[in-house]
Order: sequence, then structure tokens, then C-alpha cells
Amino acid sequence: MSKFVDNTVRRKWDKAEFDQIAKEQDKILLKTEGKPPPPKRPASSYTPKMPMRAALKAREEEVKLDEDLGKTKILSGADGGAGFFCQTCVCWLKDSQAYLDHINGKKHQKKLGVSMRVERSTVDQVRNRFKAKQDELAGKLDYEARLAAQKEQEEKEIEEKKDKKKEKKEKNKKAKVEAAVPAEDAPQPEDADEVMRAMGITTFGSSKK
Repeated sequence: MSKFVDNTVRRKWDKAEFDQIAKEQDKILLKTEGKPPPPKRPASSYTPKMPMRAALKAREEEVKLDEDLGKTKILSGADGGAGFFCQTCVCWLKDSQAYLDHINGKKHQKKLGVSMRVERSTVDQVRNRFKAKQDELAGKLDYEARLAAQKEQEEKEIEEKKDKKKEKKEKNKKAKVEAAVPAEDAPQPEDADEVMRAMGITTFGSSKK
């Protein structure tokens, strides 16, 4: 039967034993070379401070993904590629989803000097947010009232236009009727000949009498 070594537990070192071995090595070095070993550097307590980055905020400008749709652009400082190009990170993204994931990611935000931590809101900021929301709801109610009044005004204007159009149509129809000459008042052929003779116009009718 084979034996397995249990190496799942972290090995513990005997610090006193290795300290004794180090001292003996220092003695041997002193005897052979005639000079003491270099002093050990004390552990430094200095820890470099990371630069403070701005807190993560909501994006104010709109990301226009379809602004350059169907266009070809030559970008300076960019290798040949196709898709979406990030000027900040100098990299290409194959599609809009990858571009959105990139500009919202940790690497891009770090290049912009922004951390992924959200700023903690104060009590005053929360109160102002509630007040702004209440004002927005009140404005929404006023907007609905104004919208209803505007709709009513538009319907009234449409009815007035219809009435004016109908009135104009009846007026034109009446003018046409008045302009038309009745059949009984129309000049007869004999009267027409007399009128023409009075005006010195002779007819070219037949010679039959």
C-alpha cells in the first residue's frame, strides 16, 4: 500500500533554528574574510501613498454610438482596425456593446483618474434629492394639466377652422348661383340678332327668309 504525504497544511518554520544557522554562517564569513557581515537593513515602515482619484459619477454627456454610422475616418496614432476606437486607452473595440463595457470598466476609468468607488452622500444631499423629486412630481402634474388645456385649445381651433371653411364654401356657392343667368332671362336668338345689328355686326347666316 502506497503512502501519501499530507502536504495540505502550511509548513511551519523553526525561526530559532534558522537564526542559529545564520549566526554560524556569519562567524565563518568573519574568520575567512576578516570582516563582519553587512548589517541587515531594518524593515521600512514607509508605504508609498496612492494618488487620490475622483469618485465615480454619472455620465453627463450622451454616448452617441450611431453618430458616425456608415462613415470612414482616418485616426492619427491608431493602427489599422475597424469598429470603435478609444482615444484614451488607444485600443479598438469590435462593437458597441464592447465599447460600452470598456468605457464603463475599471481600466478606462483609471486612465481618466476616476476610481470605481461612489462618493458617499450626505444627509443634506439626500434631502435635496427628495425635494427635487417632489418638485419634479409637482411639475409633472402641472404639465399634465397644461397638456389637457392645450389639447382642448387645439380641438377648439380645429372646430373654428371647420366652421370658417364651411362658411366660405357656402359663400362661394351662393356667389356662383347669383352669377349664373336664369334661362328665362337669357336673350333669345332674335333679340341677339337685334343687339348685333345695333352694334354694326352682321351675321353670316343662311339667305333663307
